[in-house]
Amino acid sequence: MTATDGCGNTNTCNFQVIVQRPILTMTISHHAGTITIYYSDGVLQEATSPFGPWTDVLGASPPSYTTSATGPHKFYRVRCP
Repeated sequence: MTATDGCGNTNTCNFQVIVQRPILTMTISHHAGTITIYYSDGVLQEATSPFGPWTDVLGASPPSYTTSATGPHKFYRVRCP
């Protein structure tokens, strides 16, 4: 990286940048007609088939999302933000 000030003075330095994917976790519990999905980070998605198409669950945000256990069955996953 090189920085230059208004007078034309420069200075250079080098550094290493390491990019790591976040570790995503998800657990599911069932209680009294509801399902609660706990997840650490990312975007919760749902689909009616394990093969998709996947859509973001509107209004869901970590650390949990609760939905009814009745009605159409859905599959859930967490994708990187």
